[in-house]
Amino acid sequence: NFKRVRMTERTIDTGFWNDPFVQPVSFNAKCIYLYSWTNEHCNQAGLYEITMVTMTRETCLEETAVLEALAELHPKVVWYPDYSILWVRPFIKRQSRSPKFLIAAGKSLEPISNKKLVAEYLEYYRTTYNIEIPYRYPIDTLSIPSTREEDQKTLLSSAGSKALSLEEGESEGEKPSGPQDPLLAAIAILYEQNIGILTPGIADKLKWIRDTFPDGWFQAALQEALEYNKRSLAYITTILERWKVEGFKSKRKEIPGQEKGRKKKIPEGLNIDE
Repeated sequence: NFKRVRMTERTIDTGFWNDPFVQPVSFNAKCIYLYSWTNEHCNQAGLYEITMVTMTRETCLEETAVLEALAELHPKVVWYPDYSILWVRPFIKRQSRSPKFLIAAGKSLEPISNKKLVAEYLEYYRTTYNIEIPYRYPIDTLSIPSTREEDQKTLLSSAGSKALSLEEGESEGEKPSGPQDPLLAAIAILYEQNIGILTPGIADKLKWIRDTFPDGWFQAALQEALEYNKRSLAYITTILERWKVEGFKSKRKEIPGQEKGRKKKIPEGLNIDE
């Protein structure tokens, strides 16, 4: 009995075997690479949950052979054993990238339990290929891991130290030379939880936002950006610049046919106005 799997426009390049990446790898690696694109668990995003047991059963390869093949295929194919997730990084690049397909890709990410990995995935395609994949984040996206006051203080302290150390060019692991700024720490937490990894360049931009705009504006601008499914510091900065000219929370001009995503409420647990 064959199971028919309905997918939106998924394709595989007929030049697969002539790919310079594919040609030199072992036979097992070729099989796993082709399998990673074509198995019925693969979704439109190319980032999907699959167990090692499933891979060994469906490919008829021993676990050691699968792991060796995945090691050969890295970083084109990345295996996350702790989460049983496989990421075929060139997948979206090789698809039609039509609006219909990208919407389907975004929806296929919703069941993925590791939201931090999903954020990394979206940022990768945005920065590497300039591909925006529409994705609706969970309503509690802006929450921090714990609502306990002492845990929030620890997070703020950690984020503040990291932001300050990156800002001052210190390597990770060294203690910050300046006092911790709770406002910068709160902004850093919101950035890392909702946009991406904190880098020295990003830390400088966040410090500029802290020094340029009133307290609470970053949080409000991030809220508006999420309503339009835009997870970009550049987009948030555009909102802030608009508010600076037109007034706080001035409405942007709506584009016909463009709809907001589901509104996400920022919890009271992290108030950067204080």
